[in-house]
Amino acid sequence: MKLIHRFLAEIDERWKPLGAEPVRLKIIGSAALMLQADYERGTKDGDILEAAEITPAVREQLLALAGPKSALFPKYRMYIEVVTRAIMFLPQKPVFHPVPEPAMKNFSSPFVWLSGA
Repeated sequence: MKLIHRFLAEIDERWKPLGAEPVRLKIIGSAALMLQADYERGTKDGDILEAAEITPAVREQLLALAGPKSALFPKYRMYIEVVTRAIMFLPQKPVFHPVPEPAMKNFSSPFVWLSGA
């Protein structure tokens, strides 16, 4: 299992349900590339695009579990960062596609941004 898969799987294992599961994670940047291809990069952040599914409670728990100051950062050398759509140069209607792994119970399959069509 790839590092990014193990990282997301551990977040899923540690997740304390908030009642709105499964949460849909829209992943962008190099973390999206790592989920799609046999690609490992020395990146430290996994960008999650802020969306309706990322409520303040979900955001708070994601950052507590896997943010830059979390216990998972030293283990994986990777952390979650929730970014707002306003700072991203995304097309008007970005298209996100599900990736099959990792299978998670508290989150839908991760969705990655591939194109603007």
